[in-house]
Amino acid sequence: MPLLAGLPVIAFLLILTAFIKKSPCGLRLSFLWAAAIWSFVAIAMSEGFSIFHALTQGFVAGGWVAAVCVSLIVLFVYPNGPQKTGLGKLKDFSKTEMILAGLAALAIVIVGVNAVFAAPNNWDSMTYHLPRVLHWIQDQSIEYYPTHILRQLYQPPGAEFLILQFQILSHSDQFSNLIQWFAMLSSALVLSLIAGELGAGRKGQLVAALLSVTIPMGILQGSSTQNDYVAGFWLTASVLFGLRCLRPDRSRQMWPDT
Repeated sequence: MPLLAGLPVIAFLLILTAFIKKSPCGLRLSFLWAAAIWSFVAIAMSEGFSIFHALTQGFVAGGWVAAVCVSLIVLFVYPNGPQKTGLGKLKDFSKTEMILAGLAALAIVIVGVNAVFAAPNNWDSMTYHLPRVLHWIQDQSIEYYPTHILRQLYQPPGAEFLILQFQILSHSDQFSNLIQWFAMLSSALVLSLIAGELGAGRKGQLVAALLSVTIPMGILQGSSTQNDYVAGFWLTASVLFGLRCLRPDRSRQMWPDT
């Protein structure tokens, strides 16, 4: 059922809401931590169910239902933490800042629409990224399988593990492009934080976000099943926390107040 593909989305939104309300992070840092936990859950289910050859729609849906339930428990049981403002409220933005934010949002929305409604069709998607996902679904496991395209077996599988979740739940590749699109959005948020770490104000951070979502190759890959944007997101996240570790006042702080 395509509706089952909404379970991972609901789980992510609940995790994000829990971080915003319970932690001293701002929206952008909460988004980063929520993405990390959500990805960990998806990869853990892909690996865990595979051990028992149980990569089926029923088990995967059950796993996401469990993730939703845990998120709800955290959201309603644990006390709220201090609220952070980050970039501030939208009403406080200047006209220039509103234009920058609007252009960045427009680029993300256009790529997102294309990701949903345009079927995966590039060479890498057809010969490498999606075939390995289909093999995993067919075998109900991520174990090696016979193939003459060896990169399906040895290339890092993280992005495809995330695609796997949606493809199993929906029995379709319609949502497969959204992993790269999500990484595109996440990268823009992380790069704006990096700009802030380097001393940029709100306008500079918005410029950094806009530049990141208008990179020509990024626009093309943001609506594909390739994994470059996913790798780029985790790389920029590592750079962000590396910069924060260099700050004496935050060298041991796991929950930066941005």
